[in-house]
Amino acid sequence: MATLKRSASKVITLPNGHSSNNSLKILHLLIPVHAPAKAWNTLLQNRFKEFASSMAHNFDIKPIMVVDGPVSDSVKSEIELFYSEGWDVLWLAENVGKGEALRKGCERVKGGYMIFTDVDMPYSTSSMLSIVDALVEGNDVVFGRRDKKYLQALPFQRRLISSLLKLFNKYVLRLKHPDTQCGLKGFNAQGIECLLATRTKSFSFDIELALIASRQKNLQWKAVNVELRKGILFREMNFAVLKHELRNLWEIIKK
Repeated sequence: MATLKRSASKVITLPNGHSSNNSLKILHLLIPVHAPAKAWNTLLQNRFKEFASSMAHNFDIKPIMVVDGPVSDSVKSEIELFYSEGWDVLWLAENVGKGEALRKGCERVKGGYMIFTDVDMPYSTSSMLSIVDALVEGNDVVFGRRDKKYLQALPFQRRLISSLLKLFNKYVLRLKHPDTQCGLKGFNAQGIECLLATRTKSFSFDIELALIASRQKNLQWKAVNVELRKGILFREMNFAVLKHELRNLWEIIKK
């Protein structure tokens, strides 16, 4: 698969004054982008600045954007602005799915910690900081854990699927942390190796990641409660996507 790779070379000066010249540690923020909603770029810029300015730890925050497949000319122009502002932008010529896109992005991570989230950064800043705090405490992999209020914000179909999947993860797969589908997770170097060991290309890669993490005897794996920002809306999952994910789940279970 052909890829077009572009790396930013300028230093990002964050709202809290941190830069690569005075920071002791690195935190990579990985954001996959595919068919984003209208005005996504302004939302992402504002929420990234809010997150960076709220960081208590002395980190050099390095944002990485993975563009998963072709985008419209208007979205391409918007992405170019992030590149000009110092974001590391990885362009994938084909749509490869969230799991594969995140693995491609992880290949750009050089040292330090890494967290990933969705393009609209739908989780509260305090939730994202909790993930970072758990990494600093020494955990290798940190999963966001969704509460009842979060699940109530989901459309009925997705809420039902999430509930059934948590039961499946807990009683069939016997996972320590059965809520695998939260879109906010954190990793240190050892945790990133677990992510890179996954093979599932789509959303189901989270379950494969959890299975791999659960098999590592010396891995420190933690789940922390997270909450959504106000006003976040979710779309229904269409039947074709659901059918595809069920096939992926079956392939994961057979391994």
